[in-house]
Amino acid sequence: GKTLFEINNGMEAIQVNDINMTTNKDTAWIASKAGIRRVTNYTSTPNWTNALFPNGDGSPYYSIAMHPKNSNIAYAGNVRIYKTIDAGATWKEMFSPEKKYAWLPQMYRFEAIEICPWDPNLIVAGAFYSGNEKGGVFYSTDGGVNWQQQYIDIISGDKDVDVWDLTFNKEAGNTVLYVGVEYNTSSKSIY
Repeated sequence: GKTLFEINNGMEAIQVNDINMTTNKDTAWIASKAGIRRVTNYTSTPNWTNALFPNGDGSPYYSIAMHPKNSNIAYAGNVRIYKTIDAGATWKEMFSPEKKYAWLPQMYRFEAIEICPWDPNLIVAGAFYSGNEKGGVFYSTDGGVNWQQQYIDIISGDKDVDVWDLTFNKEAGNTVLYVGVEYNTSSKSIY
């Protein structure tokens, strides 16, 4: 143990939960068990940030979404949704089901965040809630300032379906959101 040296040029022992990259593959954001990371100049001389923790508490992050026209703006999700407008230097909490619905923070997490590519003010987040209760789909039409719930399987309440993934599509001129949910054999609904 007298001499120690790094044998790679990347990150070690990181559990990556989500990634969002620009189409030119130059900039990316990563949500991981060890925080948020950002890389710039990925195709030439990659420059990785140290781990970023929007809440400053070292908690894991499960989802990340980057603004389609400004890679300095990103949304990160763990049990809350945070936003940065300055490439991760500062973060602001944007949404918390813990505060709005009294969800227990140790029981849920945001597994997916998606920003509409043609309307960056439209942000959608999908939550997973452990145990018998379910998560839900939440959306903002004003860049993350205000959030509402979009019901899928229920008509009232706040726990709906567990969400694993989200993607936007344009169909016949309409904005369509596809929601990947947990399969539920007890439900007669098809999602």
